[in-house]
Amino acid sequence: MKKEDSDLPNGGEEDGSTAGPAPSPSTDVDGIYTIIFWQLSLVWNHLGTSFWNFTIKYGLYDLFDKMARKAMQHPFITLFLAITILSVGLPLLVVTVLAFSTVVLTFTGFILLEGTLISISSVLLFGCLGAILIVFLFFAGVTIAGYFGFMHIYDLYQGVHDKSAITDYLQQERKSRRRELSSN
Repeated sequence: MKKEDSDLPNGGEEDGSTAGPAPSPSTDVDGIYTIIFWQLSLVWNHLGTSFWNFTIKYGLYDLFDKMARKAMQHPFITLFLAITILSVGLPLLVVTVLAFSTVVLTFTGFILLEGTLISISSVLLFGCLGAILIVFLFFAGVTIAGYFGFMHIYDLYQGVHDKSAITDYLQQERKSRRRELSSN
């Protein structure tokens, strides 16, 4: 049996979140942003509740409370510890952030550079291969046309009796032209 929303503490879900009821799905951009924001608020509230339960379960809340009381009783020691932690931790944090960002940017740059180089080299390779193919086809066409042209000019195929369909066709065309010229 589910409790009513008004009966729950914080006026929200049973897990203690105060995000409220889920918005109705919509197809417009504002609806999508509303749903994303609602989901993120649920996650944030759940993380807060989980952290609170963790500190209570393992006694960290009492430890933090004792540390706060000691810090209030000894302000100079607290100031010394705070300055020491900041003077040691801040450079360490800066170096860690710079190292991590260097690794991330190097990896990203490498991927982008490699992708760009591979793309450019692929375009150049296929361009050269395409140009070679076009030149090869051009020379093959010129060679074939020249071969049949020389055969026609020098009448090399006239005395050869082979079973070639192209040679038979050219012989018939030549004979039909001769007949037409002789009949005129």
